[in-house]
Amino acid sequence: MVRVKAEHFKALSHYHTASALCDFSSKTHLKKAVIKHEEAMRIHGDCSRPSGCFNFLKENFSNAPSLDMSAASLNMLVRLMVAQVQECVFEKFVLENTQDNFISQLQMAQEAARVEDVYTLVYRTMMHPPVKDYVPFSWTTMVRVKAEHFKALSHYHTASALCDFSTAPGLELIEHEKIFLQFHVSPVEGATISLLLQDQEERRKLGKTHLKKAVIKHDEEAMRIHGLCKILRKMDILQEVLTLAHKRSLNKYSDIDHEEDFFETGEAPDIQSKIAHLQQRRPDVRLCRAGGHHQAACPSSMVTHKCMTPI
Repeated sequence: MVRVKAEHFKALSHYHTASALCDFSSKTHLKKAVIKHEEAMRIHGDCSRPSGCFNFLKENFSNAPSLDMSAASLNMLVRLMVAQVQECVFEKFVLENTQDNFISQLQMAQEAARVEDVYTLVYRTMMHPPVKDYVPFSWTTMVRVKAEHFKALSHYHTASALCDFSTAPGLELIEHEKIFLQFHVSPVEGATISLLLQDQEERRKLGKTHLKKAVIKHDEEAMRIHGLCKILRKMDILQEVLTLAHKRSLNKYSDIDHEEDFFETGEAPDIQSKIAHLQQRRPDVRLCRAGGHHQAACPSSMVTHKCMTPI
């Protein structure tokens, strides 16, 4: 049983490290990253089962020899892997989206909202004991930062859809109205959807509320949370991503803000996330036997809880 545990953790380290080494600016590499994360969640054997290596360990070690093998910890790790797959799906969607229009911006907003949903679920799972006392602070902080960052992105792309494009009467209006009716979690206050989409000033006002929420409640909150963790502060690339996203939202807010605006922007409703259907694949765990080629890329010490690093 100990050998089985070791083999599965080595398999997980192999797939996770392989995905982390992928170039996220390349569609091909992003696809590989998604596949590797998916494979880390699948179990060798019956590939029709939507469970993975973590679930295999959870189902076969009822009396966990250590806290990292407990059902609560493994459940958290399963959800974390799902969140990272969803993030790859979002990045892949952005790279493949060659059209810049009202519908594509709304789709990006919903994809970003989906990533925020799954990272929020991971964070809530991490905050439950006994996982709360076990997971490194850098992990929980990174998950919170990502949740806030993608929430901000969802509101930014919504504002872009409303302010950068218009809706023509006729078939286009019918199509846009149908999409927008199911776009927000709660109904938009004020004008009807049909009137809102045809009135550029109403679109600007709603877009402004979304940008305000992106900047104040999520972009700035992500930067604040990031600053709380010493380990994350050393990650220059993360700081750069958050700063650029915040600056982009501020610039768009300045572009649509008018000096004569005296209306209360109010609270923008949240975006209904898009549920992505991830393909299930069968991993080849034979690649991860002891002494396999993955050890050069990922030493076995990296899979122990004492050596956990930020995601």
